[in-house]
Amino acid sequence: MYIPSIDDLEIWEKTLELQKVDIGGNIELYVPYDKGVFYKTQPIPNKIVPEIPIVSNVQLYMDLFNKPARGAEQAAHLRELKLPY
Repeated sequence: MYIPSIDDLEIWEKTLELQKVDIGGNIELYVPYDKGVFYKTQPIPNKIVPEIPIVSNVQLYMDLFNKPARGAEQAAHLRELKLPY
């Protein structure tokens, strides 16, 4: 999950009730080196807040592709479903 600033880290940890672990975590929080990851975010409706902004499918594809384990497999699946080029 991308967060705008390191100053937001504690807020997200408390809001999501996260616990820090050394390995095997389910959620990773990143502060991007530039704001490009927030370009053309997709609003996703949910039951808690009106919308959650999700990165574009292209950004998500690149992020998944570069993840170890099953990232490339998940990226390929996303490409089949959402990226018709």
